Amino acid sequence: DEPDDDAADANVADAGPPDSDAGDARAGDAGARRRDWRTHVPGLAWASWSPDGQWLAVVGERFVLLDGATGEQVADIDRTGEPSPVEWSLDSRRVAIGSSPRNPEPTRIWTVVDDDGPISVPEAPRVLQAGPMSCALGVFGPGTTLWEVSPCGDGMRVWDLGPDGMAEVAWLPGDPFALSPLDFSPEGEHLAATDRDGNLVVVDTASWDVRTRQEFDAPPVVDVASDRAGTVMATKDLATVTLWDTARWQPVVQRDAPDWGRVAVTPDGDAVAWSSIGRTAGVGLGGRPLDAGPTEELVWVMDRDGREIAARGWGDGLAVQTLDFSPDGRILAVALTTLGGRDSNDDGTVLWDWRADRVVGWVDTQEEARAADFDPTGRRLLVTAGPPRNTAEIWDVGSALDGSDSESLPTDAVRPEVVLEGHDQHVRDARFSPDGTMVATCSRDGTARLWDASSGRQLQLLVRDDLADGCTVAFSPDGARVAVADPATGTWVFAVDLQDVTAIATGEVVRPFTTQECRDLLDLPECPT
Repeated sequence: DEPDDDAADANVADAGPPDSDAGDARAGDAGARRRDWRTHVPGLAWASWSPDGQWLAVVGERFVLLDGATGEQVADIDRTGEPSPVEWSLDSRRVAIGSSPRNPEPTRIWTVVDDDGPISVPEAPRVLQAGPMSCALGVFGPGTTLWEVSPCGDGMRVWDLGPDGMAEVAWLPGDPFALSPLDFSPEGEHLAATDRDGNLVVVDTASWDVRTRQEFDAPPVVDVASDRAGTVMATKDLATVTLWDTARWQPVVQRDAPDWGRVAVTPDGDAVAWSSIGRTAGVGLGGRPLDAGPTEELVWVMDRDGREIAARGWGDGLAVQTLDFSPDGRILAVALTTLGGRDSNDDGTVLWDWRADRVVGWVDTQEEARAADFDPTGRRLLVTAGPPRNTAEIWDVGSALDGSDSESLPTDAVRPEVVLEGHDQHVRDARFSPDGTMVATCSRDGTARLWDASSGRQLQLLVRDDLADGCTVAFSPDGARVAVADPATGTWVFAVDLQDVTAIATGEVVRPFTTQECRDLLDLPECPT
């Protein structure tokens, strides 16, 4: 970059040839052929003047900011260790560092200068989370736009760095080795998820700042659930099930629950249902046998004092995939799959009246079930069916909930009303919107989708091909946002409301949508005005 003012136009800087001066930054007056200063920067590989000529950003073993007049270091930006290209914003306040073949990091942007001058220790960078480009160069454009260009052949994309920019409403990093549970607070002001260490984070959905972070002795957290009022939250890690007071973020009660499992909270918050593969098998962490030995139970229910008030099993060799209470808290839906390829007549989704300890219905999709979710009325149940169907299905369970005192009902007592077809591989999670009119799904095929719950028609492809196994989805309480969590890349939050989508799109693109783009991306015959 060449400085804009005439006085600075004569200044030049270089990193020196690969000789005894390697690692030196030198600046001087090119017209007078005079060196003004010389500064040693270990591993120096890249230098870039700010447009106003006051600052010099240099990359070596560290990424630092130098005073252009004296060569004095005025800001320690980041540790890089590898040569990567640097670009300045037009207002000389921000720097972007791209990637190189040896440093395949996403493009990152720091604010390094404010009204008071250089920031000695800048805040964490903004990261362009869309998958890194090879040899990426970040070139600032007018306003808040940044062009990301790959000379190595990965193409070009444009970002809006304003508050409402980027492709999603928000992105949060996740644990690459675990499931990615999600839970919105009742008013939608907070979202619970996991971080890269597998611990629980609760973020503010207005600013997307972390409100609280809870560390666990046996991460990762594999499931979370809240009551209707948001006063308590249950978590399941690899050792325990814990009920938290969300006002103080203090544990209310905690029980041993080794290994993988699931958790659910009654709408009134008075009871917690949970599963534990280790407890069922009689094995604790590290393979230590439990004193109680193996059990026939697969699911336990405890009250807020930690007393077990119900327990149930449905056959040998089964694993609990999902737990979900009906809106009145009376029925617990339990999605069961066989372990190790074993066959079981009890494989499917069980409807359990846990207070009466009675099975009132059984949804048999005839394929492996991974998810179960009641609609707001409690009379429709959303379940998933594995290969070869790879579907999500909405079943009418009203007759089962209304009726029989028998331990089980024939399979024709509950029937699928709607089948959501389009995924190529197993649907890992499926959830109703709060008003029951839409369904969100995510799948092992890498996609997340939005559906019409009445017709089964796909409304939107939220994620095209980026999800790994173990994804989860959740709607915000007002239905205006959908969160999609993925263990490999973290958590996305998407806008659902058309006006919200239009506002975000308008702020992000550098030209209006074409009619065809409105049809393809917004599912509209014409573009909104």
